[in-house]
Amino acid sequence: MLNHALIVCLFVFGFSLPGIAQVNCEQTSTLLKILKEQHYAPLDYTDSISSDIFELTISSVDPRGFYFLKSDLDKFETYRYVLEDNDFENACDFTEFIVKVFHERTTTISQEVSEFLKTPVNLFSGKKVDDIDPDDSFRNDMNELLEKWRLRLELMVVEDVSVKIDPSEIKDETVLQNVEKRARESLNLRYQTKFALISETEAVQRIVVSSFFNAICSRHDPHSMYFPPEDMKRFMEGVSTTRLAYGFSIAENDKREVFIDQIVPGSPAWVSNKVNVDDILIEASYPGKEPVLLNDLGIEEFNLILSGNKTDTLNLTLKKKSGKLTEVQLVKAEIEQEANQIEGLILDGESKVGYIYMPAFFTNWADFNLKGCANEVAKELVKLKRDGIEGLILDLRDNGGGSLKEAIELAGVFINIGPMAIQKDNEGNLVLMKDWNRGAAYNGPMVVLINNGSASASEVFTASLQDYSRAVVVGTPSFGKSSGQGIFPLKDDYLNYYDSNIEQTNSLGYVKVTKNMYYRLNKQTAQFSGVIPDIVLPDYNVASNDYERHYSYVLPGDSVEKDIRFSPLKALPIDHLKTSSKKRIASSSIFSDIESIENTWSNIVHSNYVHLDSLNQWNTQKNELIEKTNQAYLITNNSFNAKINSYDIDVLKSDSYRKSASDSFIKGLNSDAFLEETYHIMKDLIHFKSKQ
Repeated sequence: MLNHALIVCLFVFGFSLPGIAQVNCEQTSTLLKILKEQHYAPLDYTDSISSDIFELTISSVDPRGFYFLKSDLDKFETYRYVLEDNDFENACDFTEFIVKVFHERTTTISQEVSEFLKTPVNLFSGKKVDDIDPDDSFRNDMNELLEKWRLRLELMVVEDVSVKIDPSEIKDETVLQNVEKRARESLNLRYQTKFALISETEAVQRIVVSSFFNAICSRHDPHSMYFPPEDMKRFMEGVSTTRLAYGFSIAENDKREVFIDQIVPGSPAWVSNKVNVDDILIEASYPGKEPVLLNDLGIEEFNLILSGNKTDTLNLTLKKKSGKLTEVQLVKAEIEQEANQIEGLILDGESKVGYIYMPAFFTNWADFNLKGCANEVAKELVKLKRDGIEGLILDLRDNGGGSLKEAIELAGVFINIGPMAIQKDNEGNLVLMKDWNRGAAYNGPMVVLINNGSASASEVFTASLQDYSRAVVVGTPSFGKSSGQGIFPLKDDYLNYYDSNIEQTNSLGYVKVTKNMYYRLNKQTAQFSGVIPDIVLPDYNVASNDYERHYSYVLPGDSVEKDIRFSPLKALPIDHLKTSSKKRIASSSIFSDIESIENTWSNIVHSNYVHLDSLNQWNTQKNELIEKTNQAYLITNNSFNAKINSYDIDVLKSDSYRKSASDSFIKGLNSDAFLEETYHIMKDLIHFKSKQ
């Protein structure tokens, strides 16, 4: 059963694409009604706001100007202020007009793409990249538009060849011709698959309607979004215990990138410890099959890849928020809801330190009476304490959030009793969020490790422990999302939604609405600015644009006034720990390498010409830097040995897949430069407390 009042989704930015049959005026009216009644900061649809929604719709349907002409935009202009006077009939006409034009274009372009890719591409044309790599502008007529497509495909073929051919084989004309031919065939297959999925009018309607509804939602904030019933159905199938699954759901952002939207606890994706919410899918392959690049495929195409293969093994290449590429192999399995979903490890060295990694704050969304991650962590703490740990590191790196309820309860595992956060709704009501369970499961020294991928529920939890002086926060600033969302069906009586049959409950889709803002006990919010660690570690990604504050229409951070009574613990020796950490980092060649990487990335320049030799040189430089980036975070002589806790050793003997995943994860921990420094900080904290 899904309860609208309890589904508080604290996942980072998402955007789902196709799924609804057609738009009508009633749906638009209902969407606006829900946003007005439920959104934290509802909008008045002025001419400026309506114009923004118009622009967002066009840019979502055709973000780089590959389908619409300037003359089309002139015709669309009639609808620029379509929502200003709540003119729902014109809103319907707007989407139907776009559907008609978009459908015509895809039919024509599909044929032209197939025809162009029958002819070999000149791999040494020497054309300037600025001329070939198309800009986002719209063209004047079909001839110009088709030329834009031709240049784009030419560049993609040359780039694909430059990646797949060994530099030593460039002079071998036969090899070069074969690689070029395969590149064209692969590219044609990719696009024909894409066009086939949107060739029907109904498919185009789904795309356009989703884009229009998401334009309305995203103009409110980056985390409010519309999604069709198919997306919910796929997720529910993913969490079912009656079928095999990889255990993740996907969505599509405004850049048309497919990303990991949710991870199912206990699933192969979860157990791998390599898959995180907001990871971008770069490449997918099955054993014995050619990898498929996903950079130009949407959700429907990717789902087609998943459903069209009979093997249970899937290889994925994922891009983390740091830019690091991670490869993971997943094997379909039945998802055991009662399986141990958190694994407590021992970092055994001069000090015996417990270690718990949490990819997300999971709960059972269908039944809130069942226990979630807070209960799982508490059980792992019992095992770790039996092994005599002297301190605990809780790793929330790349934890994109999840259940706020679980975040509050997990804070209560480490804090005796009291308020944990403040919730504010769209009427300005302030509510203290408390954990009512007296007593803490663990009272020893503690460090929380975060990065820019730590968001939402992770930030609420971390801020609470920081305000209580319960844990030392280490890492890099968090993402900066401190809002909560609720999911509602797109129907007038949405407040009466309690039907557990999702597919039949609502055929018109759902809307995720930002309902609340969350504040720390110091009355500030992590919204926009994030949680700043007590001890900040070097990270080349800090200067990236992958933070909440860089998104469009982001809600601002502010403060509240409320009488709060809570009792922080004795201040932690932050200055002492920070001084020691700075000395180690200053003398560390690893961290000096990390700090230099940002400048190296900014200096690397794409080849200015479409010439295979030039692109190969650029690819070599880029790949060397990627390898340097990945290696910069690795160490070969660490101060601890990560190992399974004594209780789980026997348990994992009977589960070869989990044992293999655990061994792989442990290997990564033993070479993690950030964890190494965090371990040293923990040792200093243990030593300091032992003197008190």
